[in-house]
Order: sequence, then C-alpha cells, then structure tokens
Amino acid sequence: MNGVSIQKLAKIEPNQERGPVVTHTAKKPLVVWKGGRPAAVFLHEKTLNRLTYSYHSKIERIYLSDQIQKSAGCSLNDDFPVKVSGKFGSDFTLIDDNTYTTADINGDGTDELVFADENLTFFVYGPTKKLSETKSIEPDHKLLVYQTSLIDRLHLKNRDVLLYKITSSARQSDTRTPETERIHLVQIDHRGIHSVKLECLQQPGLELHAVGALSYTHEDRIDEILAIYSSQSDSVWLARHLPDGKLIEQPKEFYHQVSGHNLREIKFVPNSKQTILRDTKNNIVYLLNPTDRINWIRKIRLPYEDGRDANFLGYRRKYGKLLITAAMKNQIFLIDEENNYYTQDDNQPQPEGKKDPYLTIPLESDLHEIVSITPSEVNEDEYLIIQSRKPQHKKLSEQEILDAIDKFLTPQDINILRTVRNLNLNQIDELSLKWELEKKNLDIKIV
Repeated sequence: MNGVSIQKLAKIEPNQERGPVVTHTAKKPLVVWKGGRPAAVFLHEKTLNRLTYSYHSKIERIYLSDQIQKSAGCSLNDDFPVKVSGKFGSDFTLIDDNTYTTADINGDGTDELVFADENLTFFVYGPTKKLSETKSIEPDHKLLVYQTSLIDRLHLKNRDVLLYKITSSARQSDTRTPETERIHLVQIDHRGIHSVKLECLQQPGLELHAVGALSYTHEDRIDEILAIYSSQSDSVWLARHLPDGKLIEQPKEFYHQVSGHNLREIKFVPNSKQTILRDTKNNIVYLLNPTDRINWIRKIRLPYEDGRDANFLGYRRKYGKLLITAAMKNQIFLIDEENNYYTQDDNQPQPEGKKDPYLTIPLESDLHEIVSITPSEVNEDEYLIIQSRKPQHKKLSEQEILDAIDKFLTPQDINILRTVRNLNLNQIDELSLKWELEKKNLDIKIV
C-alpha cells in the first residue's frame, strides 16, 4: 500500500509469576492522538508482591511524534516514565486495563492520558508531563474493597468529559461493615477531577445498573447525570441529577417491563435531551426523553433474522430525527422511535411492516464476509468496514507440486510417498504434500 509505513515500537512480554510476585503488562498500548495522527504511545506494566502487599506501576512512553518533540524543545525534560508504588489490601486484584484511557480533556486538540491508581488517586498526563493529580475519595483498605472502572468518554463539541465509577464493598471476611455496595462517581473535565455522590443512591438496598449524561444547554459541558437503578422490589428507576449529584426531581419508575441487570449501557447523545439505553440481553434499545413527564420511553426492537440479532451501532441525526443504527451481515438499518425503517431513497419512513436496509455494503467476492462495521464520529454516512475472505483450498498444478517436491522433500521422502502410501508421482497432490510436510514439522505455505 502506498503511503503506509510500519515502525516497531516495543516488544510486549507475557505476564510473569514468580512465587508471590506477579508482573502484568497491558496487551493494548494507549495512543494519544493529535488530530488524525498519533502524538504518543504508552505501555503500562504493573508488578505485585502478594507477600508484602505492595505494588509498583510503570507507564512507559514508547513513541513521541516529531511535532511534539519540536514543540517541547530540543532538550526534552519530561515526566516519563511514570512510576507509582504503594500498599494494597489482602483482597487486591490487578486493576482493570480499561481504567486507563485517553481523552481530550482540556480541548487543545491533543488527547491526555488518564488513569487511577490503587489508592483511588486520578492522574491526567499530556504527551510529556503531568497535568493534574487528585485523590477522589479516601480509601479504607482495611475494611473495604474498591473497584474502579471507566463508565464513558463523553464527546462534546470542543473537549471530552470522562465518567468513572468507584464501587466499594465490604471484605467477605469482615463482619463489621455492611454488605451493601457503595457507589462513587468521578467526573474529569477541563475544570479538574471531581468526586460526585449521587443523591438517589444514598438509601440502602439499591443496585446501580447504568450511568449516563445529558448535554443540551451548552455544547462544552454536561447538564445532567442519569442513573438507572433497581430497588429490592425489582422495580427499575431513572434518576436525574445535577452535575454535583443533587436530584433534579423524584426518580421515575420504568413503565415498561424490564430487568435492570440487562440495562448496562447508556449511549451519550451530545446537544440533545434524548439518550439511548441498551438492553444487552434482548437486543432492544430504549430511546429516553428524561426531561419529559409522560411517554418518556420509546422501545425499539433491533432487526433479527434466522435467530440472529443485529448489532447496535449507535445513532444518526437524519431527517430531523434521532435514528438508531444497527447492522446485520452486510446491511445497515436506520430505525426511528416508532420502529419505522428508512432507506436512502426517501426521507419518509417505509410503510408499516417493511424493513428494507438503509445501506447494503457490496462484498468483495462470494467468499468475503463482514467482520466489523464502525460508524464515523464525524461524518454521518461514513463507516469503517472490515471484510475478511473465508479460507480457500487452492488446487495446485502438477508443476507447482513438482517444484515443491524438489525444494522441500528428499529422495527418501519421495520414496515414502510412493511405497508406503502406494502413490505414483503423478498422483501426489497438495494434500499428500501437506501431510508429508506436517509430518516433518515444516510450517510451509505453498503459493
């Protein structure tokens, strides 16, 4: 391919365990982007000592673009590698790699690296230096076990906002603390790192299922934090909060029959009073209008065929509406809140019951199939589509077989093929050759 270059940045070693010491390297590098180009690439490694209850974490930068180096000056004096050490409780496990992420927090066009350590301190780094460090809550590792996870990266017009969830629960062996979980939210934006305590979750016996946000009065900040939770009676509720965690109104009970355990993801829609809630088990999405007093839920069933459900892609704003996008095989569907389907031919919905696709993706050949479809975050009708060809058994010509025999087999090997398997030379086909090469432990591909 013209214009494509490949550069080896680092070798990722497998996880190592030597007695009580465990070393874990994240298999997915973290890429900080500046526009459409990588500005820096990082690797995260962590070593735990389960005997001394100590950890050592290191984030190493393995690539820095020429543009960033020039802007930083000739003598690059920066804060990498980042090294963090500390103690942990006996129930400690390796922190989830998804806690580490990148986002353009300050809106300067370059992503920042964001992560939390085991003591619940959050860090924000640029490509060369630390920008912020804040302890979210004071942990009590003697009594509680903490788990930190990233909820969502909210893309606003000029910057991003991150929402994290910290779950604290009592140790199984400790009887002095309640068994119920406590949820803390952390919001990271251009103003800093803020701990948010949701008012709806302050009474015991509630289980949080999903958290999301609304942004509709200003393009660069969120107006509300949404929480989907259930009570001990299995009723499911939606609660609206101000960004500081205070309730806006009394929570609303879902009037559709739903299971809170299936409602795990809220899809953020910028500059809108609507949001999308996914039922991940039943392949249903709910278009929510939380600010409305009545009829605030729209249930949308994604298409299915021969027992196979379509994949939820997200949304598109077209024809003056918020439309749900889904993909099945090589087809993309657009569906509105009334379960009507749209095509490219008309901005009106299809007649009731008709479900033609909005877009059919041409396959490269009959042997190709769609591996993934990723919608663009910038252009409405732009998708990244990856196709893969099914394995194909190639019929070798007689000359190809003879050339391979001369190159890879000894006269003794040929005699084995002739005598042991009762094959004449003219009867040796690619399967026979493959059998013999596998027996010799030769990993050879003949093309």
